[in-house]
Amino acid sequence: MVALTKMQTPVPSTVLDQAQDLIDRGSEMDLHRARRLLRSELSRDDDNPYIHDQLSKVHTLLGDHEEAIREMKNAIRLAPDEVGLLHNLGITYKLAGRYAEAADAYQQALEAIPDGRTDKEAVVVRRLAKLYKLICDIGAARQSDKGGAQIVEEMRR
Repeated sequence: MVALTKMQTPVPSTVLDQAQDLIDRGSEMDLHRARRLLRSELSRDDDNPYIHDQLSKVHTLLGDHEEAIREMKNAIRLAPDEVGLLHNLGITYKLAGRYAEAADAYQQALEAIPDGRTDKEAVVVRRLAKLYKLICDIGAARQSDKGGAQIVEEMRR
């Protein structure tokens, strides 16, 4: 997932580290344990976008895309200009097969990157967001039964 963060929210790193370790193990049982751990932390700190972001990742890996989208929206509600969260929402929508919404999220991520940012991280995130937006625009066009010529024409705009 993408960094390029502006958030200053303190993160209970031990909880996030523990959750990430469980996620990295990859078993379904470990993913459920990570979900329980993160939900427990949310009961104490519901205003932390990092926890919602991590919980979204767990839901995605468990195949619960709608819950993953809901958690990403919670994270964005708490940090609306956070580029990484907007980008992650795009990924979450894309994995759910909701390409038009994914393309919109990537566009929002692009718009949230300050114009003056030219550092390597900003350049990479811009390129990724543009590429993913293009892929999702194509996916959305295919879902709406548009022809190839119409897809190309819309991409040129």
